[in-house]
Formats: sequence, C-alpha cells, structure tokens
Amino acid sequence: MCKFPDSLSWINPEKDRIIAATGAGGKTSCLEYLARQLKQLGHKVLLTTTTRIFRPSPAGFGQYIDRLIETDVLVQAGIEPKASSITLAGFPDENPEKLKGLSPTAIQHLISLNIYDNILIEADGSRQRPLKAPAINEPVLPDSCQVIIGVTGWTGICNPVTSQNIHRWEQFAAVTGLSEGDRLNPQAMYQLLNAKHGLFKNAPDGARKVWLINQVDHFSDRAYATEFIDSVKLLSPPVHHCVMSSFRNSSNPFVQEAIRITEFNR
Repeated sequence: MCKFPDSLSWINPEKDRIIAATGAGGKTSCLEYLARQLKQLGHKVLLTTTTRIFRPSPAGFGQYIDRLIETDVLVQAGIEPKASSITLAGFPDENPEKLKGLSPTAIQHLISLNIYDNILIEADGSRQRPLKAPAINEPVLPDSCQVIIGVTGWTGICNPVTSQNIHRWEQFAAVTGLSEGDRLNPQAMYQLLNAKHGLFKNAPDGARKVWLINQVDHFSDRAYATEFIDSVKLLSPPVHHCVMSSFRNSSNPFVQEAIRITEFNR
C-alpha cells in the first residue's frame, strides 16, 4: 500500500471518516483526489453528493471507480465494498452528465452501516464558477461531518468580482460587502470565511474547517497566493488549515498546506 502523502497532513485518513466539500473552484477535483489517495491506502471510499455531481469521464476519474451505483441506490450502496475501492453513488439526473444527490438522512444511514472507511460528500453547487456564497438551502451537510473543506478558486480571487464569475452574486455581495468590479481583498475573504452565511455555513459543531485555495495552477501564482493567505491570517479567520492546490494536471497535482493548525486561532 502507498504512504499517505505528506501534502495531505491536514487529513487523518483513519479518524476523518466523513468529509464534505463546499464552495466553488474545485470541489469535485479535490474530492476525487482524496478518494484516489484513500483508495491507495487500501480504504473503502464512498463518493457522493447531497446536491449534484458530474459523472466522471471513463478516461479520467472514471477509471478509478470500482462501483458506480445509480439504481436501487440505498440497497446497492449498503452492500459492503471490497478493500481498496471507490464507490460513486447518486441518482440519475435530468442532465445526463450529472448524478443527483442523496439526502442527508440517506447518507446518515450509510454512515451508520460502518462499511466505508471514508465518505466524501460534495455538499453544494457552483456552476463551475471560481467563487460563491451559499443560498438559503445550502450547503446540505450531514450532522456527523468531521471535516469541511471550503473551496475557493484563485482565478476568482485574483480578478475583479462580477455577477458573471460569482455564483449566487447577491448572497456573495451581502456577505463580503463587495460591489461589481471590486477585488476580493483580505477583509472580504475573512468575511466569506467567518460569516454565518459564508463558506462554512451549517458546519457542525466540532467539525474541522479547511480553507482550500484551488486553481493555483502556475508556479508564479504560489508566491501571490501565499502573500494573500498571510494577509488573511492576520485577521484570525476561524479555520484550522489553509491549503493551496492545483488539480489541472490530475497525474501530477499540486497540494501544499500553507498554514498549519497551530498558527490559526481555534
């Protein structure tokens, strides 16, 4: 079996059984990466959603899936999988490129069966935009989530924000205080991380919060992203880890913890 990468020191593969991703700019890519790493450890992994998720392409992540369940979902997903496997479960959607999610009650039932080592949940949608704020009914999180990964896209951070590149613009503007054409400055980012209706909305008490800045696709971006993170850090955001990533090249992803838990206020 492979060693769990040092770049994922912010995840405990044995203790962090229930992990959800919210936000925009790479939730699916992040969870697919985690699923592959956990599978390499010999774990039985369930990947699902409480909203909608793209069907993986056979040439991409689909080649790593051992069970794709979209009929009689609760019964089939309730059958114990083999070790070192990924199960993807969801219902057929009117959009044939997507799968529709399970209810939190259904996911809680699968959790209670204790047949999966890790359950990874995509908990809201973003229409492939790099930033968002949640709607009234988002995110949809099971109460037993132990880790919430709040995803933001670097392309949204380093460009002016507009209603064209932000999902749920009205909610985003209300949370951050920004107007069309503004830059997402550290204070606005802090608001997105800290606000009751921000990135970690509905997070269960005790859940560990990970801020993931994805789309840091170029080496030159890393210094700028680090500088931005350092500026946000001065405001003491209520997160336990901050991570930079790029999943553009799935065969050689970049994942790096930028700030460790001891450096943040808990």
